[in-house]
Amino acid sequence: MVEIDGKIGNAGDRALDTVEIYCAFYDSYGQLVLRSRVPSSARAWRIEAGETKTFRLPFDEIPESWNQQMPQLIIAA
Repeated sequence: MVEIDGKIGNAGDRALDTVEIYCAFYDSYGQLVLRSRVPSSARAWRIEAGETKTFRLPFDEIPESWNQQMPQLIIAA
């Protein structure tokens, strides 16, 4: 299993009840091998305005062709 740990901040003026992140994993040629949308639970991810929280995203099934580099993380919603 691979886990990604990080921090996410809310620079807005309203609380966020949900955060969803796209994680894009690439191979050594720069080709996309996995794009996964990671939903969050509203209670665990509620982020108040100006607040920063840590997060952990677990992945069980990443293709062997993954280049072992940090995936691209994109806020989806």
